[in-house]
Amino acid sequence: MNRSSAPQPVTQHSEGIEATQDCAQKNCLEYLSDSEKRSVSACARRVRTKDHYKGPIRQNECKFLPSSGRGPGPVALVSARGSGNTWTRGLLEKATGICTGFISCDTAMRAHGYVGENVKSGKVLVVKTHSVVPKWQGEKNSHAKPDDARYTSAVLILRNPAESAIAEWNRRSAEKVLGKHNFSIARERHTYTIPKEFFEGKGWDSFLHKYMRDWSTRLHQWVINQDNHPVHILHYEDLKQDTVGEIAKTLHFLNVSYDSDILRSKLSVDYSEFQRPHDSEDFEHYSLEQKEFLRSVLLEAKEAAERASKANLLQLDKYICLLSSTFTLTQTKV
Repeated sequence: MNRSSAPQPVTQHSEGIEATQDCAQKNCLEYLSDSEKRSVSACARRVRTKDHYKGPIRQNECKFLPSSGRGPGPVALVSARGSGNTWTRGLLEKATGICTGFISCDTAMRAHGYVGENVKSGKVLVVKTHSVVPKWQGEKNSHAKPDDARYTSAVLILRNPAESAIAEWNRRSAEKVLGKHNFSIARERHTYTIPKEFFEGKGWDSFLHKYMRDWSTRLHQWVINQDNHPVHILHYEDLKQDTVGEIAKTLHFLNVSYDSDILRSKLSVDYSEFQRPHDSEDFEHYSLEQKEFLRSVLLEAKEAAERASKANLLQLDKYICLLSSTFTLTQTKV
């Protein structure tokens, strides 16, 4: 879809007001409020003081938006952990030249160029979050704090939870293998693959049960049980298969104009800085009992989505089929 032939992408809110990106400072820092500027500076300081990082702090070539940029409020980029949220942020920044934000300060991301850490307003294209329960603008939330981001819409990244749970357990366990202070800033946190023994104890099983409870609740709260706020579903598997096409659909949802040829050119180089390679070890991560548990959660979510007429949107059938096929393979090997 070619929505504009302009060489430089601009973004519009729902009323169609263009937010130009001409500014004097790098990253258009003058568009930030004083409190946002302090938050950005504080995050950069934490890279040095909290993590004692001595290397260069990168700065992506992205720009913040003026107050009118995202219109009435921020858009959430929400997902379960391990679903490719960081990868998607990188793709969106590369595609648009607009900074993305995060609800807090991830020093690893800040050191590797994400200047929007700690910015959670409409000054960024999207705000990364793993929140289980959304905080929508105009709705009461007993758990909300005064400085929490209040979203008007959301992009939900949905990945097969059997895969995303493994990815997140890898990320969490990596500190125990590599040592916290030796790699807390390095991208290895997102790319390291842990050995087999980490999947053989009670820790993995306990993590999996909590992860899937949160996964299910997040899906219900952000999509299945609400119809008042627009939510775009971005399937991780589709993004891997057709990166340009899926980012184009996401930009359309975000009301960001782009040139198709320029978009294809910008995303022609594989962005894999924070992608974890496939496991080099050939072993089964899940027991039969754990697979049955995963299947039960997926079936429950599918049935709820069908009652809400959102089954086609979520496409959970394909995850259930994949899990069922691994049951067959495992039982054949025994």
